[in-house]
This record gives sequence, structure tokens and C-alpha cells, in this order.
Amino acid sequence: MLDPCTQAEILRLFFAEGLSRRQISTRMGVHRQSVTAIIQSNQVLLKRSQKNPRISILASFHQHIEDLLRIDSNRSAVNILQKLRALGYQGGLTILKDYLRTRRPRCEPKAYLSLEFLPGQAAQVDWGDFGDLFGLGRKLWCFLMVMCWSRLLYIEFTLSASFESFIRCHDHAFRFFDRAPKEIWCDNLSSAVAERKQKIIRFNPKFLAYCGHYHFKPVACNLAAGHEKGRVEDSVRYVRGNFWPGRSFADLDDLNRQAYDWRNIYANKRTHAATGKIPELHFIQEQQKLLPLAQSYDTDEIRSSKVSSQFRVRFDANEYSVPWRLTGRILTLRADNKTVQLYLNRKRVCCHQRCWQKGQSIINPKHQEGLMAIKPAAQTTSGITAVKALGPN
Repeated sequence: MLDPCTQAEILRLFFAEGLSRRQISTRMGVHRQSVTAIIQSNQVLLKRSQKNPRISILASFHQHIEDLLRIDSNRSAVNILQKLRALGYQGGLTILKDYLRTRRPRCEPKAYLSLEFLPGQAAQVDWGDFGDLFGLGRKLWCFLMVMCWSRLLYIEFTLSASFESFIRCHDHAFRFFDRAPKEIWCDNLSSAVAERKQKIIRFNPKFLAYCGHYHFKPVACNLAAGHEKGRVEDSVRYVRGNFWPGRSFADLDDLNRQAYDWRNIYANKRTHAATGKIPELHFIQEQQKLLPLAQSYDTDEIRSSKVSSQFRVRFDANEYSVPWRLTGRILTLRADNKTVQLYLNRKRVCCHQRCWQKGQSIINPKHQEGLMAIKPAAQTTSGITAVKALGPN
């Protein structure tokens, strides 16, 4: 059906202007039969409204939905669906979501100013969670540091997101850049931020000591302000989408070898989508703007541990043996990614390879040498064993 405006013009041209049907058809670009039909009806024909509009299956539940939203306006569609099912609603979720869009206040999208950084001014850091890849009962974490100006990327996978792992990864990143940025921007990680109340921030004192060593300024992003660390969050997505798929890894060392190769061959040599430049080449222009490195920081995990009656110390969900004569003594434990070392005062008494699987006992058999000789029960047992070895009478 022709729109009312066209119909009215046809009637005007025929009855007021005296044009023929052919002339009207040519001028209006309308088929002659349509022109004739309009002239014969001598009126503008409107679309008929639907006399019996379809009633939504949700209509009888509108008041119940209003009651639920009045209690909690953020209630999810799935939660409301569960409530309506109990009242006999047989419809689907889609029609409910469509109705809820008309009932909830429309949220205007927020506008953000683009953050601009000077060469060498800042780097952003974050962790990416990659699950329990090796079946050790521990999450695999990906540490990322990206220079905000050049977008040069540092990547490292670890089996711990502890404070010591956090600053150890920083140290490795600084060695990779051969310098340190003037600012480190991070999320509200407990390793960096001890407490936060709106704009008031109390940084982790241990992290401040680390910042003081390398002379950089810590910056904690505002709460729920993902755009403030968009560079590193984009890098996490880039790793998930471009490095991770289709690979297999023998162990953590193999994983990091592959990650370093990918970083050096692909990630830092690509043309970056945001800057249009190659990060590795772009970084050359900002490297001299960074801070010179101080002497390496002590990033070992250091604990005081009491030796148990079974001459073992507990650390990170595992047990490690020490010489039995140290039972009951307080030892200093130092651990990095590879080893666990124990000291009595300043003397190292033993060293173990660090175990990342939980609930394990790492025992050195030499640590119990000489103990059997002074154990009466052990001697008695040995005598009984010797008698039994003689055979029957």
C-alpha cells in the first residue's frame, strides 16, 4: 500500500491539477494501476490496525516482575525467571529479557579521556590466570609488564602470585628492559596495595621498600577503572589469543622458553595496532629516558621455621627434611623459584630443589644418618629381626 502522502498527492494532481493517469504515473513514479485504484477510491487509504493484537505470554506476570524489581532493581533475568517459574510462567528467557530492558533505567555509556604517557614515564603490570595447567593443585600465573609509550612487552609464567614472586618478576622485567620506568601502574593487588578507602591508598610497606630501591613511583589505578590499565589488559588478551592456543608444554621451564621466544620473535616485532609502530624499535627512543638500575634486590622468600620432631620444616604446603640433630631448632628458610635453603644462623645446613606440587615430603636420606644408632626401640626391633632371621627351632 502506498504511503498516505503519495496517495494525497495523486488525488490532488488528478482532481485539482487535471493531470491524466499516465502523467501522474510518470511524475510520481507509481504504476498506473495503483494510480487508478487511488482515484477510484477517491480517498486516502490507511493501513488497518490489528483488531486483535497478540497478548504476550508474559503479560499476566508484569506485576510480579515489578514487585521483584522494586525489591532489587539489579536482579538478573535468570533470577526473575526462577521466581516466575514457581508462579506458573511457561515462556522463555528471551522475551523476559526484552521486557526487562523496557523496565530498567537506561545506563548511558561512560566517556573516558585517552591516557597519554611520555617516553619512559610508566609501565603497567598485571597477572593473568591460566588455571592448573600441570595438575599440581596450583594456578599458573602469567606476569605481564608493558611499557606505556612504546608498548614493549615482558612476559613470565610462574606458579605463585605471592609478593616475592611479584617483585621477582619485576626484577626480571627491569633486567629485560635494562632499566626501570619512572612509574609502575598496577591494579589494587594485595602485593602492592595494603588498604584502600576510595581515594585514600595505603601501599604495602614491603612494596614501598622495593620502590625505594629502584626509585620508581607506584600508582594504584582507581577502582573499577579498567581503562587506566588498558595497555596491560590488552596484552593479557593478546597472550591468550596469540601465544596460548595450540601449544603444549613439558613443564614450567619449557613454557617460559616458548613464551620468551614468542615475545622476542613475534610480540615485540609486530606492528602494534594502537601505535602503528614496532615496539622493539619504538622502545629504542625511550630507553634512555628510563631510570638506571640499582644493585639487584633480594627477592627470596624468607621465613623462620621451627624443626619438627620428625626433623622437617613446613613451607608452602610441603615438608622439607633437615639433619635430625636440628630437631626443635629455629632455622631461617630462603626460597626462590628453584631451591629451598635452610640456615642455622648464617650457616647453610641443607638445600632442596623446590617442589611445586602440594602435600609432598621432600626427604634427604642422609638427614637421618646416625639416628638409628641412638634409638633403643630401633635397636630392639633390629634384634628381633636378627632372631627371626635364624629360622624355626
